[in-house]
Amino acid sequence: MNLKTLPQHDPAPNLWNRIEADLNTDTLIDSQLKGLPMREPVADLWDRIDSDLSETKIIPIGRGNTRQLSVTRWMTVAAAVVLVVGDWWLWPDNQAQTDERVTVSYSVETGPKLPAEPSGSVADSRAEAFIARQCAEQQLSCQKPEIHELRNQLVELKQEQQRIGQEMALFGTDPALVRAQVKVENQRAEVTREIITLLRS
Repeated sequence: MNLKTLPQHDPAPNLWNRIEADLNTDTLIDSQLKGLPMREPVADLWDRIDSDLSETKIIPIGRGNTRQLSVTRWMTVAAAVVLVVGDWWLWPDNQAQTDERVTVSYSVETGPKLPAEPSGSVADSRAEAFIARQCAEQQLSCQKPEIHELRNQLVELKQEQQRIGQEMALFGTDPALVRAQVKVENQRAEVTREIITLLRS
């Protein structure tokens, strides 16, 4: 993934203040924890818990609860019977269904391949020829860091434009690809204009 294709994002204006507040809060909590008193549990606490768990408790079930248990039990049995009968009734009989056949068909549609977009217009070719001619004549001015950097940007933008052209050949004229292509062409024209301006000065 190319970093230049990722969307730009500006952080919230108070982001660093929130980060600093979080760090200060952590420091404050750490300092407050050291000041809390230490408590020891009662000595026979675990023995009492163990004895409560090991005792067998008998809970009497009255007449009303017994009736509720039997109704619940009958409902459970009835639900199980309904499930078994429903499963038997709905389950297809394999021998009765042998005449059924499933046919799956598919087709692949292909269209004519779109011609690849030209890599540059006549004006772009003339501008690149002018830059190359000026750099051949004035080698010192092409060695300037700003012109060197702009020429590198121009090469990257040209590669990006070719990549977008290949994607458009594969996926068609998707609106997102068209917008990306227009953006790259505008950036390329701007960089070319800057280079020519610097070479003429």
